Amino acid sequence: MAALGFLLLAVAGLVATIAGLANSGSDHLAGTFTLLGYDMNESSGRIFLYGTILGAIGMLGLNMLLAGIGRGLKSRVHSRQERKTEKKQASQMTQERDQLAHELQTERSANRGGERVDVRDKTTETGGRHYHPPG
Repeated sequence: MAALGFLLLAVAGLVATIAGLANSGSDHLAGTFTLLGYDMNESSGRIFLYGTILGAIGMLGLNMLLAGIGRGLKSRVHSRQERKTEKKQASQMTQERDQLAHELQTERSANRGGERVDVRDKTTETGGRHYHPPG
């Protein structure tokens, strides 16, 4: 949408610039003149109407350009907020996991008569990171 808006705005600006440069003074108030290779035989009112239409197309292009840029900005801000939230949740979950591991380690050491057991780094025969106490 932003690209289409930019294209409309550029075309409108280009046509307006060429029309302005093609104007050589009072000769063009009403009569025949050439614009972009076309002979124009128009009245002042019709030329004003063309200018109004060109201005409306330029405004539409600018509106589409700004809307496209705004939508992209909102999307980036929303993504950034989601990443912050996810990072915060991950940090909280890591803290909770560490706290539970510490509690489990304390409980197991109390059950084994003071022998410390590290539950975080034990692996099973399958290569997983789960602790299975010897049975």
